[in-house]
Amino acid sequence: MSGAYAAAMVVFIAAVWLALYVLLRKVLAPLSIACGALFVWMVAALLSAWFVPGASYVALWPLIGATVSAVVMSGARPDAPPGVIRTVAILVFAVPGMLIVWPLIDALFCTMGLAPESGAAMAVLAALGLGALALPIEIITERRRWWPAGIACVITLAFLAVGMSETRYSDQHPKPANVVYVLDADAQKASWAARVRRPDPWFAQFFGAAPKTGRPPALVPPWSSVDGVPGYLNGDAPVANLPAPEAVLVSEVRTEGGRNVTIRATPAREGHELSIWTNGVPALDVSVDGTRVAGIPTNRAPGDTAWTLNYLNAPAAGVLVTMTLKGSGPLTVAVVERAFGLPELPGVVISPRPPSLIPVQDGDVTVVRRTYTF
Repeated sequence: MSGAYAAAMVVFIAAVWLALYVLLRKVLAPLSIACGALFVWMVAALLSAWFVPGASYVALWPLIGATVSAVVMSGARPDAPPGVIRTVAILVFAVPGMLIVWPLIDALFCTMGLAPESGAAMAVLAALGLGALALPIEIITERRRWWPAGIACVITLAFLAVGMSETRYSDQHPKPANVVYVLDADAQKASWAARVRRPDPWFAQFFGAAPKTGRPPALVPPWSSVDGVPGYLNGDAPVANLPAPEAVLVSEVRTEGGRNVTIRATPAREGHELSIWTNGVPALDVSVDGTRVAGIPTNRAPGDTAWTLNYLNAPAAGVLVTMTLKGSGPLTVAVVERAFGLPELPGVVISPRPPSLIPVQDGDVTVVRRTYTF
């Protein structure tokens, strides 16, 4: 189970931090190390207050607790035991960091699993959390400096052993296995796709003996690439007679330096997820059904002109998108409709999944894409 690996990663970071602390203590006083960690927390608090003010408490409260602990420690003699009262105060003011940072690490794992993004976030939070505990660590490791790092290494190995012994896929622990049917309504070309690194024999009915790597082009947003998401396999599929979503140009007004366009995108069937992918001309301003969209533009890279909208449970009347465009170049609009389940294809019988495979999240989906140029 990935939980064991996540725990091993966090404990290993603790082991490295504890060992590094011992080395730093040979040349630095404990208060100096704590002040260095406080500087990092102060930067994190300022950045979070500026960019994500609603989440700034995550950095603010550990910073306050660690700062008070440093003030308490500053009254003690250098390299002398802090005394009972100071020890209790330092441990008490370490509580905010422990109650915020460590549950947040657990929440990241519960919501995102051990993905690369969540793993990196958990690692950074663990390192920051240990920095906020520099003074409690000094109290715990006094005269026994190496044993906490050694114990953390042993615990790391134990979690790795548990992970390696319990992460084999089986009927009791099935492997995630979603299949996507992708239809390019313009080219009348269809593909099967799945995000699996080592396909189970069950996937042979879709990909054959030699599956292609990467995503089908119709499944690729304009800001990404066929190989932009690792682990995809694909293969040719029969073309189903499926209705496709549509986009029409409602109005176009030329302006100085660009134009204002209004596009209506409609799903082929009501209630599905409708995505609108635009590319080719930078969007200076966007409104959806009369409501201005904040955060325009959001460029992923220099020269990026892609803008996207995902509309869940799209109504039959569709969605009206008004865009202020910079320049007069052609605007590419792809409308992509997602429906749960796979289509019925003449002459194609899909065998049921074995117990060792299970659909997750959206499960199997059918994707139909049509592209327009305005």
